[in-house]
Amino acid sequence: MVYIVPDCTEISAVQTDFLLKHTPIAEKNRFSERNGEKLLQGLVAHHLAVYSLFMEYGLYPHKYMIETDINGKPFIIGEKEIYLSKAHSGSFVAVAVAEKPIGVDIEKIISYRSAFAKKICSEDEIKLIDNRSDKDILLTRLFCSKEAYGKISGKGLSLCRKNNLIPISPNIFTVENFFCLTDIYDNMMLAIC
Repeated sequence: MVYIVPDCTEISAVQTDFLLKHTPIAEKNRFSERNGEKLLQGLVAHHLAVYSLFMEYGLYPHKYMIETDINGKPFIIGEKEIYLSKAHSGSFVAVAVAEKPIGVDIEKIISYRSAFAKKICSEDEIKLIDNRSDKDILLTRLFCSKEAYGKISGKGLSLCRKNNLIPISPNIFTVENFFCLTDIYDNMMLAIC
C-alpha cells in the first residue's frame, strides 16, 4: 500500500514540534544534520510510515523499530516481516509498505534534457524516448522507476542507471524479476516497484 502526503509545507511550526516530540531518538539522530524542508520531509516520512504500518498491519510503534541499513534503506525490526520504502520530492512524501520487498519513488515531472537522459538511460531507452512526443513524461517514468528499482534491489540509483527497463505498457516496466508501475499524481510521477 502506498501513502502520499501531497504538501508537507502546509504543516505548521507547532505541528512540526509535535512530530519532533513524538519521534524516537534514533530517528531524530538521522535528521540531526537536516533543516527546513529536508527535516520536515524526514519527519513526515517517518510518521507516515508509522501511520501506514498501523493502518495496514495494526502495528503500534512500541512493537517495532524502523532502522536503516548502511545504504539508507529502511527496514523494520519487530513481530512481522514487513517491507518499507520512503521517498520525497519537493513538498511530496510517499511511503510504501508490503509483505514483500517494495520500492517507491516520487519525482516532479522532469523537463527532457538529452545530457540527463544519457546519464540515467540505456541506449534502448534513449531510442524509445527519441521516438516519443511525450519525452518529459517518459524520461520521468524511467528515472522514477529506476529509483524505485534501486530501492527494492538495494543497489541504489548509481548501480541501476544503465539497467534496461522493458516497457510492458505505457506506465509499466520490467527489470530483472521486478515490475515497476508508474502514475502521475498532481504533476508528480509516482513509481512502485
